[in-house]
Amino acid sequence: MIDVGVFTGNGQDNTTITTDISPHMLFIKNAQTAIGSMFSTITSNGDFSHFWRATASITNAIQSLGTNMFQLGSYSAVNASGNTMYWAAFEGTSSTKKTTGSFLLANGSYI
Repeated sequence: MIDVGVFTGNGQDNTTITTDISPHMLFIKNAQTAIGSMFSTITSNGDFSHFWRATASITNAIQSLGTNMFQLGSYSAVNASGNTMYWAAFEGTSSTKKTTGSFLLANGSYI
């Protein structure tokens, strides 16, 4: 499932944004900056968030993904005060097997 939204950043640590789903992956983009979008997954270590380029992961951006919500820190790429933030959240699927030749991805590691 996918949920999308927009909010105005407040620059405050521990800002909670409610969603219609329980996100397993989140993308977020600050519309007013040239800073690239960021993402986080439920398997990200701690509150580390990642850029879509060769840049080190950081903390205090996307802090957590939870039941019908995600929590942001004060990092300007995801929560600059007064800036428009666009986000897309993706909820994982069950590991139920299908026999139609298509499949559902399960949450976890693939080797």
